[in-house]
Amino acid sequence: MEKEKKSRIVCINQMTDEKFINLFEADVEIKGEPKRWVFASRNSLEDIRKGEQKPDAVIIAATFKNGDMVFISEFRVPLGGREFGLPAGLIDDGEDVITAAKREMKEETGLDITEVIGISPPLYSSGGMTDENVVMVYVEVEGEFSTEGNEASEDITIHRVNKEERSELFSHGTYCGEEVKLGNRAYSFLAFGVGE
Repeated sequence: MEKEKKSRIVCINQMTDEKFINLFEADVEIKGEPKRWVFASRNSLEDIRKGEQKPDAVIIAATFKNGDMVFISEFRVPLGGREFGLPAGLIDDGEDVITAAKREMKEETGLDITEVIGISPPLYSSGGMTDENVVMVYVEVEGEFSTEGNEASEDITIHRVNKEERSELFSHGTYCGEEVKLGNRAYSFLAFGVGE
């Protein structure tokens, strides 16, 4: 009987030197066959080689007391347009997940988190392209919408989505009659409200 060939990383090198995310090149063996793999990471080359990972970002699944959900549409360069998704942002050095969620929610929407309902374990975005991992934070919010805390590089519109609009988004990928580029986590969050 032939011994099973293992898949493994042989070596990794950094290809770019950008502020928020970089490309890395890995020489790998997939079932014993040599391959080259390029992937994106927010981690340093040293941390990747050590296998050390911490959550990169928080994604905030927010509802008001009446069940309306909070979504944002944001201009995304790789999409060449706007993505209809959830408030989110990077976790700053030394910041815990809840603090990051409260800060990002306030900056992106002007809303305050009044209750944390749940926190996911680290979730991976697209394992074939990146080692990015995020934590979903499920919360209840209150307050008035504001984009005054947005960074200069952010182009965000905030949406309070009711039951009928949730159904339209979930079933047809449209909002107020228009087709949107719906983020995968936003779609999963919509499933919570469908069928109520």
